[in-house]
Amino acid sequence: MKMKSTRFLDKKIYFQISRILIGFASLYSDLRIAWSIHPSILLYLIVLSTIALAFQIFAEHVGKYFPAYRQIALFSGLYLAFLTYHISTLIVTDLVGIFLSYDLSRLGLLVSIAITIYGRVHAHSIKTVSYTYKTNKLPAAHQYTIVQLSDLHIGEIIDHAYIHHVVCQTNALHPDLIVITGDVFNRTNIRKPKDIDRIFAELAQLQACDGVFAICGNHDPSIDSPLWQDFLKRSNIIDLNNQSFISKEINLIGRTRLVSNPTRIHLKGMMQSCDRSKPIVILDHDPSGIVEAQVQHADLILCGHTHKGQFFPCTFFTRYWYGKDYYHGKHIQNGTCSIVSAGTGYFEIPVRIGTDNEIVKIQLQGIQ
Repeated sequence: MKMKSTRFLDKKIYFQISRILIGFASLYSDLRIAWSIHPSILLYLIVLSTIALAFQIFAEHVGKYFPAYRQIALFSGLYLAFLTYHISTLIVTDLVGIFLSYDLSRLGLLVSIAITIYGRVHAHSIKTVSYTYKTNKLPAAHQYTIVQLSDLHIGEIIDHAYIHHVVCQTNALHPDLIVITGDVFNRTNIRKPKDIDRIFAELAQLQACDGVFAICGNHDPSIDSPLWQDFLKRSNIIDLNNQSFISKEINLIGRTRLVSNPTRIHLKGMMQSCDRSKPIVILDHDPSGIVEAQVQHADLILCGHTHKGQFFPCTFFTRYWYGKDYYHGKHIQNGTCSIVSAGTGYFEIPVRIGTDNEIVKIQLQGIQ
């Protein structure tokens, strides 16, 4: 099955059009709220919505954290979630209101606020998802446990308390191997959260017999950046970007960045050093790399990146862009098993609606 192309997502025109549409949607939302409550609040609403949207545009260019940065980031993300649901509910309530000859805009406002609050609360929970992969490359009845973390997005919102929860839940699974499939950090520009020392200390508590390995995602700083190197050193995590690791049970290969990156190394060359008598496990942040893994007959490939859309209605768009077999979950084709995580953390808009933060447990089982 050929995956749908997502190259158009990288075009500047797409983001420019999106910003314009979001700006108009924000203004319309402000007008409807003021109309429902009182016209005098319109100016305040416009100021707040402008701050929220401006943060999303310029945050990538901020070189360091400033007072109230986390609060503004949280407000900005929640505002975008609210805006999504407010516009959606207004469409529904206005249509229903036409038939009832009654203004339901206040109801739409309350529903939007309620959905946003639910999404924020749900974003604090983490679900453990388990998959089984059976292979004749392991001794009969032998089991090997891999725990996959992905898309932690450490930064302005994901803090040490959340990471502590992740670490405790991961260690409780008693894994043989722990892997982090990209987007450890939330932004490519290097900024250190004020509690980064506590975060690294928490990550250093991850326990696995064969170690903890990580690869970069598209939101991470460069491999040679001080922040990435500090993360590896202080968290006792092994860098697997464009590298391989062979244990007694498996071959582990790490890919770097997205498939669209022209400097990306071909998987065929990376697999030449593998012991073909053992399962070949690929770590690739981008699920677009699954097709190449299938062509090269890898046994298992673990990916992230999609967040399963993170919140409705982005769930539908993500499913369309990547295809139902590649946007989330387990899929087997051409003898290659692929697992795409919905992410252990969340990006930018701090809600989970219709999806879960998840820690993925993969049980490799030997068969005769």
